[in-house]
Amino acid sequence: MKLDIDKYQSLANDFTNFSRVLLTLAAFLSVGFYLPDTFSASQSQVILIIVSFLLIGSICFHAASKKAEKHDGEQQ
Repeated sequence: MKLDIDKYQSLANDFTNFSRVLLTLAAFLSVGFYLPDTFSASQSQVILIIVSFLLIGSICFHAASKKAEKHDGEQQ
């Protein structure tokens, strides 16, 4: 039983850390997008799509982290 609790706790921590990494990467790409003469017009659309996917991924991993924490709380 203790192994399951530790498993869900470490899974929640991993999801939280990965969510923060994706959010940070999206923030740096967003800042780079607004700098003048950084990307051409065709590249800017690709960068916005990448940033959108990174933000969506970050939100999904954050939700998975909260779900794992909730499951961990129910196990205790």
